[in-house]
Amino acid sequence: MEKPRLTPRQAITCSEDCEALFIRVDGRVLCETCHKPYYDHPYCAGQISTIGGDPQYYIHVACDGRHLKL
Repeated sequence: MEKPRLTPRQAITCSEDCEALFIRVDGRVLCETCHKPYYDHPYCAGQISTIGGDPQYYIHVACDGRHLKL
């Protein structure tokens, strides 16, 4: 399997069950810790979607460790 495509954000490795932990949020909401939009936070490398044929990360990790599905 080819390594998933990354956008300008980096992916981090996570050992948790991210699929069970994520919460849905708007990507434009600002993080309480760094004050950047959730769109600008790193992806969780443990969760990959192959929708459309290309593997892509889809769960972001906030500064406080919460897993976010935008």
